[in-house]
Amino acid sequence: MHWHWCDFIGRYTVSSIHQIERSLAKGDALTAERDCLALLADEPNHPDLITLLALCEESRQQPDQALARLERVCLSHPDHARAHFHKGRLLMAQGAFDQAEKALAKVVLLEPNHAPSRHLLGRIALRQRRLDDAVDHLKTTLKADDRYSPAHCDLALALLEQGDVQGALESAGQALTLEGGVAEAHLAMGAVKLSQGHWEHARDHLIQATDLDPDSAQGLLMLAKAYQLGQHHRQALTALDRLSGTDKQRPQARHARAISLAQLDQPDLARELWEALVSERPHVEAALHLVELYLRISDRQALAKLQNQVHQYEDEVPHLKRYLDAVCDALDGRLSHAMETFEDLVKISSESISIRAGLWRAELLLDSHESKQAVLALQQLLERHSPPPAVSLQMAEMAQRAGDSAFAVGCLDEALSLEGLPDTLRHKLSALRTELQR
Repeated sequence: MHWHWCDFIGRYTVSSIHQIERSLAKGDALTAERDCLALLADEPNHPDLITLLALCEESRQQPDQALARLERVCLSHPDHARAHFHKGRLLMAQGAFDQAEKALAKVVLLEPNHAPSRHLLGRIALRQRRLDDAVDHLKTTLKADDRYSPAHCDLALALLEQGDVQGALESAGQALTLEGGVAEAHLAMGAVKLSQGHWEHARDHLIQATDLDPDSAQGLLMLAKAYQLGQHHRQALTALDRLSGTDKQRPQARHARAISLAQLDQPDLARELWEALVSERPHVEAALHLVELYLRISDRQALAKLQNQVHQYEDEVPHLKRYLDAVCDALDGRLSHAMETFEDLVKISSESISIRAGLWRAELLLDSHESKQAVLALQQLLERHSPPPAVSLQMAEMAQRAGDSAFAVGCLDEALSLEGLPDTLRHKLSALRTELQR
């Protein structure tokens, strides 16, 4: 059988393309680019070669130039799935999610079983908190390729956001089985273990994740949170110190640092961080911690200033605004109005505000000598949430004051059943339980 010279050129080009891909995979963008340009001299409109040249530009930190080149390929070769995929990937990296979604949707139209494109569609939906869409995309990805580990990782996170902890645990476990040496799989399992309160298991996975990927801001922030759950705040600060300069300024990082500083008896530094966060934007968690700090030091002037700041963002954080108003009403003796607001806030989805509102409501009922109603308020809170162990201790103490030892012991037993409780907290829970059973 005789080969036509065109067949020979085609085979030669394919072989060269594979060589360019290998060079890129090894991080040798200069060699890859040189080979691309050499081949393009003979085939200037070859879509694979132009796409690879764009990837060389991306490797040389020229994403805008790479994206412009990919745009041209997509226009001249609208059925070239590879160009659409990399265009979508680069757009996603730039935060242009809507445009990225269109490009990736084009890929799955051309190649329905292209798992990486379906996965990125799921990741976009996850980042936009379209959880049902995310789960659908990720499950479809795994139908196309059930061994595609990144989809298992993101599916774990999406299911976790939906409250399906068992499903998330299974997906994270599958990711670890497939690629136990990849940081992303350990991050997913670390997130699941954090949600379960198993801080020691979470810490172990997150240490592995951040060893595998030392620049992972998400991993370091989660590692700090794991240490905080275990009341190891110096280690939490060490994890936060490993963040890059830019990542250290992220609101999440500054808030985490403030939490640990407050626990290490440095409330002034914590206060400074929280007040800066609230002055920049309506940071709900920072504001809630400031409320507690101001109440502890009886700084009503600072509380009033915080209330005014939050009022400026009323449309963005209406529940926080109502919570702060109710706290001030309670302090000023407008108990009926405060009680009504706290009762409404217990029903909202924000756990941080809902739990605090429920505790305030129970406290006000105790102060009014309505013990049975106070316990009922605590029971309703327990029906809506699974409180952290420290909150369970607080609820047990309130139930003790109300004279309901059985409910108090139930709160304590629930907290004591959790794995990985810090020794100090476990001692407090056990001591109160012993006292109640005398």
